[in-house]
Amino acid sequence: MADDERKLSYDELLAILKESTALEARRGPAAFSKKDLLDAAKQLGIDQTAAEQVAEAHLARRAAADVVPRPFDTRVELAVASDTLSLTVPPLRPGARTLGQLGFATFWLGFVAFWTWGAAHASVGFSLFSLPFWAAGIGIMTRTVLPLLQRTRLTLTRDAGELTVTPLGKRRVLRPSELRVSLGENVRHRQSESSTETPARQAVLLEHGVETFALLDGFSPQEQRWIEGELKAWLANT
Repeated sequence: MADDERKLSYDELLAILKESTALEARRGPAAFSKKDLLDAAKQLGIDQTAAEQVAEAHLARRAAADVVPRPFDTRVELAVASDTLSLTVPPLRPGARTLGQLGFATFWLGFVAFWTWGAAHASVGFSLFSLPFWAAGIGIMTRTVLPLLQRTRLTLTRDAGELTVTPLGKRRVLRPSELRVSLGENVRHRQSESSTETPARQAVLLEHGVETFALLDGFSPQEQRWIEGELKAWLANT
């Protein structure tokens, strides 16, 4: 059978197109008109009415907010349609800051364990004075390790929404019409009895009634601007 007569499956077609567009993106930026998109859809045998409806919805969404292009190397997964939005934020990758915090927490807990062991030889009651230090060390370790394990999923339709964090997280039911999105500082932990606090870091903030949820804390500014723009654009049509 000649090469030009070989048939490709739908999955093969999508895979080749994705690889081709990724290659073109590495060669330099490119822009396409609505006519280019419809011509390509026609060549692929896609219904022209359906393609035009999707194109119009996408262009309206972009016009509603400042949508930033998707970073080519992001691990964040986003799927957007006219009536649904699905966002998956993967666990953070360990960096120098995280490794430093893990090292400090390990040293802290090791020192507290040694002090507690020594104090217990003198008096069990005296060793109980170490409990606040155990709590502080475990708190530092937990706040450092959890972002390396947790996965956040945001699912929205026009009528309902859900925000889920796993593992050791919560499931929250959302009203899409009441969501507000912005970039802002997220203070993850405060020490109310001390003048020190964990430095604030920029994140995508979801305001929902009296609650505020932080997304992409620790991810790059490019990814945060991309997700902020996409969420604002989608919610603008809610």
